[in-house]
This record gives sequence, C-alpha cells and structure tokens, in this order.
Amino acid sequence: MAEEIIREVPVRDIRDPARTGLNVRQTDRDVDVEDLAKSIKKHGQLQPILLRGELGKPPYDLIAGHRRLSAHKHLSKTAILARFKPSNYDDFKARIDSLVENMQRVNLNHADAAEAITAMYNKYEKDEKKVADDLGLSLRTVRDYIKIEEQASP
Repeated sequence: MAEEIIREVPVRDIRDPARTGLNVRQTDRDVDVEDLAKSIKKHGQLQPILLRGELGKPPYDLIAGHRRLSAHKHLSKTAILARFKPSNYDDFKARIDSLVENMQRVNLNHADAAEAITAMYNKYEKDEKKVADDLGLSLRTVRDYIKIEEQASP
C-alpha cells in the first residue's frame, strides 16, 4: 500500500462538492458551520479533508470534509489540510469513503458533554464566555449544557 499523502492545498483548487456527486450527504451539509469555523479558528483543523486527485495537478474532487471546507471558506482561509486518494480512485470507492465517514460518527452523549463543559466552566471560574470561546460554541449552547449538569441527579 502506498504511503498516504497529507498536504495543505489551496481552497480554490477544490471542485465544488455539489457538482462531483461524491459526497453522500445531500442534506444538512452546512449545519453549524459557523461553530465549526470558530473551533478551527481557536484550535486549528484537527482532521484533514479527503480529496481525489494528483497533488500539484488541480482541480481536486472533495470526497469527505464538506463542513470543514465550508468552515475554512467562512474564515476566508486560502489553504486546507487534505489527504489524497489517487486520480484513478473510482467514484464508487470514493462514495464508500464518504459514506463510512458520515455513518461512523458517534455524537458525544449529552450527559458526557454537559459534565465536561461544566468542569471547564468551573475551572474558568464560572466564565461562560471563556468556555464558549474555547470550544467555538455559542453562549446559549454552553448555558444549556451547564443547566443540564446542574439539574442532573447523581
């Protein structure tokens, strides 16, 4: 198996994902993109997107990572970290990769999130804004999680 290539590529070199048909997610593509953008601004991009194409020979096809790409555009970033599949990687395999990425996600349990966010809130001397800024969440979301934890029974 060839070594996987991970590089930073210009955002402008990535084809409009709606036109390639490789992303299996057709709805809710841009849900919470602003929150993701805040997180990327604060913590950086934690996972590269997945592209098909030969490095240095754009345009590239987006297989997975539409929200990350949208968040980068929202932040007016000109480059994004990406993993590459070869140009001859067929559409069927690309759609499988897109499906796997979208199906294998498991959202963090509300109780676990509430406990962790409340712990941050207490560590930050009950500064909701600092928690919200650190996590790239809205103040309302942070308050909702803190309220959940406060009302939880042991």
